[in-house]
Amino acid sequence: MPVLSLEFALQIILILGSTSGLIWILWREYRALNQPFFWLGGRRGQALEFLFENGVLIDCNAAAKGVLAHQGLSGTSWASISRLLRQQLGDLPITLGKTDQPFSQFPQRVAKGATYATLEQWGGHARLSVFRWPSDKRPKASVKLALDDFRTLSNATLDAPFPIWRMSDEGEITWGNPAFFRHYAGLGDMQSQESVAPDLPESLNSGDIFRTEFPSPSGAMTPIDVTMIDHQGARMFFAQDASRIVAAEAEREAVVQVLTKTFEQLSAGIVIFDRDRRLMLFNPALVDQFQFSASFLTAKPTLSEFFDKLREARMIPEPRNYSNWREELTHLVVKAADDRYHAIWPLISGQTLQVTGRPHPGGGVAFLFEDITAELTLERKFRAQLDVTHAVIDRLNHAIAVVSKSGKFALTNAAFKALWGVDPDKTISDFTWLDFENIWQIEVKETLILTMMGNFQRLVQDRNPWVRDIYCENGKTLIVAADPMPGGFTILTFEEIQTVESPATKTAETL
Repeated sequence: MPVLSLEFALQIILILGSTSGLIWILWREYRALNQPFFWLGGRRGQALEFLFENGVLIDCNAAAKGVLAHQGLSGTSWASISRLLRQQLGDLPITLGKTDQPFSQFPQRVAKGATYATLEQWGGHARLSVFRWPSDKRPKASVKLALDDFRTLSNATLDAPFPIWRMSDEGEITWGNPAFFRHYAGLGDMQSQESVAPDLPESLNSGDIFRTEFPSPSGAMTPIDVTMIDHQGARMFFAQDASRIVAAEAEREAVVQVLTKTFEQLSAGIVIFDRDRRLMLFNPALVDQFQFSASFLTAKPTLSEFFDKLREARMIPEPRNYSNWREELTHLVVKAADDRYHAIWPLISGQTLQVTGRPHPGGGVAFLFEDITAELTLERKFRAQLDVTHAVIDRLNHAIAVVSKSGKFALTNAAFKALWGVDPDKTISDFTWLDFENIWQIEVKETLILTMMGNFQRLVQDRNPWVRDIYCENGKTLIVAADPMPGGFTILTFEEIQTVESPATKTAETL
């Protein structure tokens, strides 16, 4: 019985031992696959171990940290590290993420004692292991990277199309790129020629931009915009050709002068307010129109102050109360900004202003004040004369109509309206020659005279006056006269002939 118990115990121990070993192996692989953030040091001896997540370095062993620290690449990405290691390994992938190849070796064939690397990828993670990284190659890799950066920066400055130069505190040019000497100094080679220093402002801080001139190879002075940067006890200057900018500014100044002269010669008063509703510009006509003092306008009053001044001078329609005036002023500005303000201002003095509000670039608003008093006076006189003329024509016994060359009846008198039974002034649409033809065919039925009148009013030249008699359906006899008028108009006159009875006829009727 005891022997059996011992054998059974040994079997149990062997089973438990093998099971524990299997569990330990499975647990180790599980942690390697699902928790890649464990410490990497010592797994591969002196190999350089790098652990990446989504292309970003998240962990590395001591040997790898030493290489990164030596190269100044601590805490960088796969792109930078692979660029460094590619000098020894050659064909490392540019990007990660090809999980169809979970394990790769670079190079695939490794010579004895040569440097090689393995790359394991799973999910978004990757482990790069570099073996036999030569310590004597590290400084060479660093120097090569520095040389590459130096060549890049050197080519950038030498090939730059704009001038760059360095100047000491004593004002001596100690270095310049080819563009500096080619475009401005006209010297070509700094070592064999004497440099030319530009004029500098008295007070110049790092980052300041100033404009100066350099002599070009042709001898002409070229305007340039220069930026100065302090750099290690010297001053670096970066210049850009400002010829086009200067030419554009000169052209703009010429246009502004022309517009200013035109602006000053306008008879209408103009005032412009900026986006903050402060007076920005006005012309002399505004001063003459409202009799404002120059000091008031040059002080740049606000829009509210400007219109309050107009109100005090009674140069706006008198508002009923001040609160309503403020509300109306707000609406006025809003409509002007939307290009919707147009009003006629009758003033107490008898003067009449036409005010137009317009939006101005940059969020501003402009107002145009036109004195239309003379125009309105002339219009009133003209309307009065028309009323008198029309009244006189209405008193005539003859029917009169004025017809344009397009066939529109421009003027008729009361006798015409009574004779033909139509009032052209009260028709919904314009009364035309076609409408008159329809009435004529009912009342007269004499087409020859109608055709003659139609041809006459449509002619432009060789229109000679004529007179004809017509007989109406109601027994009346009319004398029709057509006379030309200026502007292609025709005046038609219809005179009714009164039949005079003889004495013998009257005696016969009496008997």
